[in-house]
Amino acid sequence: MSPVITVYRMPEDAPEDSLERLTGNIQQAVANVDGLNIKAEDVEIIYYRKINSTRLTAVIDLLAIKPERTTEVLQRLRSMVADCLRDYALSKFEKCKAVSVVIGLRIRPEETTTCDISSLRCPDCKGRGNLRVYDRCPRCDGTGTLTPDY
Repeated sequence: MSPVITVYRMPEDAPEDSLERLTGNIQQAVANVDGLNIKAEDVEIIYYRKINSTRLTAVIDLLAIKPERTTEVLQRLRSMVADCLRDYALSKFEKCKAVSVVIGLRIRPEETTTCDISSLRCPDCKGRGNLRVYDRCPRCDGTGTLTPDY
């Protein structure tokens, strides 16, 4: 399971290209934290926008609990994400008065289940027909052409 960083109170008028750059900066910052062992592309960033916001808050969720992720490592993670948000706010968000980063929900990897759904996709229509349950894809009946009820 990969971590999700949710940034709350992003200004409604924040340009998409600047958010794409911020996303890349945050992902790279997370990947650069020693002791986390997380790839940049595994970090998901979600933005919630708000009118007349004066602060940015980021919550880091679904971070697996591991022995090497000590308090110091988590502090570096918070600092790196906060630095990215601060730099963004200084250049693109003049009204911003504060940035905060919180470690939210942490999970135990042994208590999660991940299913690879790529093996369930019909090779004909690339649909989500459950090939373990049906002999043929319920979406295309094995023809590659979708049936009308889908």
